[in-house]
Amino acid sequence: DRPADEAPRILTIEEAEAELASMADKEHLLGLELEKLYGRAAHLCQSESRSLAYAGEQHKQVPLAIRKLQETLQQTAGVADELSSRVRRLDASCSRVGEALKLVDDMLELRECSDHVMKAIDTEDFERAARYVARFRASQGALPPGTDDACVAELCKAETKLGKTVRERFEAAIAAQDKAAISRFAKLFHPLGLAREGVGLH
Repeated sequence: DRPADEAPRILTIEEAEAELASMADKEHLLGLELEKLYGRAAHLCQSESRSLAYAGEQHKQVPLAIRKLQETLQQTAGVADELSSRVRRLDASCSRVGEALKLVDDMLELRECSDHVMKAIDTEDFERAARYVARFRASQGALPPGTDDACVAELCKAETKLGKTVRERFEAAIAAQDKAAISRFAKLFHPLGLAREGVGLH
């Protein structure tokens, strides 16, 4: 530092040129730095612009995505309703098939009873005959009208014949005091639907 009253030193031409050159270098460096800063600013602006454009495009697609989702949900609901309807129809079909199979079983059982009941009565196998009659009586309510009328008629005839025979044999056993025969025929009243009558006779 020089005193305040000291006169400023006059630069020589060489010193002035050196000072100008130094100032030019600094200006050049500042220009380069400004260019870098401008480039970074421009890049940031472009990046933000792209982000905003992408966000805007995504925002436009939201209503479309919502509509597609609604359509998918409606289709899913429609498929669920159709499946539910099919399951109900399948259940109903299975139920009808079950009923048909039960009817077939009842009819086959009816045929079997009809084929063997009279033979059992004629051979005095009254217990087996009573079981056939009891099976017939149990299936009567499940059979539709007109089901194998010939078998039904044969079984009704056998039921009447067996009931009459059991009554006669039971009364004869009581008269003869044949305990074994009384016990045997007393047990046959129930499968023939004659339990009360058997109690009265006894």
